[in-house]
Amino acid sequence: MRVVLLACVVAAGCTSVNGEFHCQSSAACVLDGRQGLCQLNGFCSFLDETCESQQRYGPHAGAYSGACVGWEPDVPDAMIDDDRPPENDHPAQASSLGGTRIVPFDLTSATVDTQSQCEPDSPDIFYTFTLFEEEVVYLDTLGSETSLEVWQALESCSLPTSLAERCATKTCGGSSGAGSGAQIADVFQAGTWCVKVSGEGTGVLSFVRGGRSGIPAARADSFQPFQSCEQLDLSQPSCTSIPDGELPEVAFFLASCGGLLSVSLEDGSNPAVIYLREGSADSDDLACQANVVSTFTGAGLYWVMVEPSPTCGSGVVTISWTGEPGGP
Repeated sequence: MRVVLLACVVAAGCTSVNGEFHCQSSAACVLDGRQGLCQLNGFCSFLDETCESQQRYGPHAGAYSGACVGWEPDVPDAMIDDDRPPENDHPAQASSLGGTRIVPFDLTSATVDTQSQCEPDSPDIFYTFTLFEEEVVYLDTLGSETSLEVWQALESCSLPTSLAERCATKTCGGSSGAGSGAQIADVFQAGTWCVKVSGEGTGVLSFVRGGRSGIPAARADSFQPFQSCEQLDLSQPSCTSIPDGELPEVAFFLASCGGLLSVSLEDGSNPAVIYLREGSADSDDLACQANVVSTFTGAGLYWVMVEPSPTCGSGVVTISWTGEPGGP
């Protein structure tokens, strides 16, 4: 029988109580040589792609042992204090987002921890996500009275660094039924990133991992040059019989507040298949056609894939909107 050991090192910020290991930082979370994360409840979790959060608690996490991060044991209603601050009220208590998910939040009892250009002097809560390679990430709090900030973590979610900060507020302006709130879609480098939601009231944080890197498209009607010969082949359109692995595609991404998205190939460009996707870049095609394509969108992350055929090539596509594209 293989013995699983979770080392508790006081210098790394860990204590042992009745067989439970309580961490103070992720440095204390090492299981069979795997680096884990210290969750806000003080227990270690480790990568597990079968969990929606992509994190599973280790064997010494008390009632959480072996459970996916996000699961909570039953607590009698009489023991719940509705006026207590959120568990992720402070930067050091940031909740891990893991994979694509939707997270309800309530800022009613949250406190003010950090200042920002987005929402000065507003209650705030904190989340983190970790990427192992460059990837497109989308976040929104549409329909709420909140803003979003994202910055790269150093040792913890302390004050954001000015060079890495992304800030968005009232992105969609109430158009297309999206409400207010904020929306960010960007390419993020490998590492751990901090997310700050600030403002008032309740809402929902949408967190979407794109699954690959991409090229940001302009927020308004635009001409987008492409050169596929320098790109990788990571996806296959549904409207062609060309075997996957033969032709690379150019992947543009953008945030939409809702509306009609139309893409067309400009004269002089290499013939190309254009296909549109929502959310993850490896999702099913919303629309797929040679040289010109369109689809109605809601609020969210969208991909415009351009795959020249029968050989790789270059050209220009026009991306047009009826509605608001969102951003940044």
